[in-house]
Order: sequence, then structure tokens, then C-alpha cells
Amino acid sequence: MGRKTTSNALTVAGGTATAPVANNNTSTSGNHVDKAGKFRQLAERRVTQALRIINRIGNLSNKSSYEFTAEQIGKMFEAMRNELTEAEDRFNRAVKPRQLDFNL
Repeated sequence: MGRKTTSNALTVAGGTATAPVANNNTSTSGNHVDKAGKFRQLAERRVTQALRIINRIGNLSNKSSYEFTAEQIGKMFEAMRNELTEAEDRFNRAVKPRQLDFNL
């Protein structure tokens, strides 16, 4: 009946992002996880994966290993901002998913 709070931490450049996580998956039958619990579980996993990938994209800024133009960087971040805005809009209204391929 009680809520157990744990902390998931992700180390990113310049510090650590920490978010408290409530673990209160209620069950009405067997292994059935309620919709809120399922959302929480998937959201935590997917956002953590996205943060790690974004961190790895930042590693591409190493000029001793990579060569790039300001135009390429602008396109990368514009594509990511657009997709993030699109994902957020989908929570507020029904929006058809867009193409997810990126090419420079």
C-alpha cells in the first residue's frame, strides 16, 4: 500500500540529472500493470535512453576526432528540436507521426 521512492540518476556533461521515481504499480489481476504504471515505466526507460543518446551526440563536438560545419550542426539540432516539439504536441492533441529519418 505504501509508495516506495527511488532515484534514477543519469550523469551528463556538467553534472547529474536526478529525478525521483514513485514505484506504486498497482495490480488488479496477476501481472497486470495499470496504465499509469505502464506509462511511468516506459517513459522513464525511453527518456533515459534519449538523454544518453543526446549525450553521445554531444561527443561529436570533439574537433580532434570529427570535422563538421556550422550548417550541419544547425540541421542536427533543428531536427531534434522539431521532433521534441512534435512529440510534446502529440500529448496535447492527435498528431500524425512524422518521418523519423535524418540525413545531412
